[in-house]
Amino acid sequence: MDTTIYVSGDELETAAEKLALIGSGKSEETGVVKITARPWKDKRFLLKLHRFETTEQLIWRMDAKGDKDCIEPVSVTVDSRKFTALAKNMKGGDDIKLIFKENRLIIQISGGRYELMAQTTEVPELPPPEEGVDLNVSTDFLRGAYRHCKQTVSKKEKNAWSCIQLDLKADGSAAGWSTNMASMAKYSSRDSGCQKDATLVLPADSLRVITELAEESGSLRIVEGSSRISAATPRFDYTCLKIVARMPKFRETFAKYEAGMTKTIKVRRDLLLAAITRACTIAGDEYGYIELKSDDGDPAGSLYVEATSAVGQGTGTIPLEQCTGADNDANLFVAASLARLVSSCMGESIEIKTSGRLRPYIFSAAGSDSSYVLAPCNRR
Repeated sequence: MDTTIYVSGDELETAAEKLALIGSGKSEETGVVKITARPWKDKRFLLKLHRFETTEQLIWRMDAKGDKDCIEPVSVTVDSRKFTALAKNMKGGDDIKLIFKENRLIIQISGGRYELMAQTTEVPELPPPEEGVDLNVSTDFLRGAYRHCKQTVSKKEKNAWSCIQLDLKADGSAAGWSTNMASMAKYSSRDSGCQKDATLVLPADSLRVITELAEESGSLRIVEGSSRISAATPRFDYTCLKIVARMPKFRETFAKYEAGMTKTIKVRRDLLLAAITRACTIAGDEYGYIELKSDDGDPAGSLYVEATSAVGQGTGTIPLEQCTGADNDANLFVAASLARLVSSCMGESIEIKTSGRLRPYIFSAAGSDSSYVLAPCNRR
């Protein structure tokens, strides 16, 4: 017997957008989605969309209403790409009619009727961890940690360099860390929403998905087991496989770098970014280099941003707002990395800490506890 339910067009469009998040942003290209309508009460239904992609799974829930009471749940599995494409373009009215038939799903709006044939492919189940580290975490903290730390995550590897580590404290303070060997990110927060001491290691892609799924939630539950990680709110359940990796000793490494700094300068962010952009034009492709050097001990001195390549050379001169300590050595950095990290330091001014030739620099927005460490190069 057919079952007919009605859902909000806006909610169905949102659900389609969320389904497309998993699978490294490619979930629309392959696979299926299982759609289940479970009776609740008074002709109300819970509609569940279940999507699995390689190493992760999303279950998205939404309310629906029926035109009659139903006792048994109904489900159909359809092509994910077709379903999400249709759901994103249902503008024919406030409510969309979904008709569950034995061998197909009918999607009906005031401006049309569309049928998707049932697929025989089974949607695998990726159960959430049965036990492990169980936390409630602020989505604002997760979003901030991801935005900051993604700049030093490796996109090619599937190991420690592609993960973000979150160190959480019971007093609500927290830090996020990541590295790709040449650079390291430190993100600091005083309000993670967590009330436990814990360390979480998440694949950066999974943290991205979690923050986008939970964009309307103030907090969510995260459970880290031995092989899987899950994140949940009343609206969704997301589960992914862990990347088992030996993470660096971030806090100790950063403290060692910071303690060795001998000079701190402060410059206007807009002037520095403009000079780096011009230098990148001279330096060329992503493997070009930019040299940084600053005057010592004189608040009226300058920071010099220089680039040289086969097509030309140029030097940008930026007045220092502040200068303490001494270090007059020049260092060479990969242009693309330097530009990416400096542009991610949000503030009117940038602080740069240095400690000599071939020693890492620390970049941060002035007054911020969040920062980046960038190693120089030993060649031009």
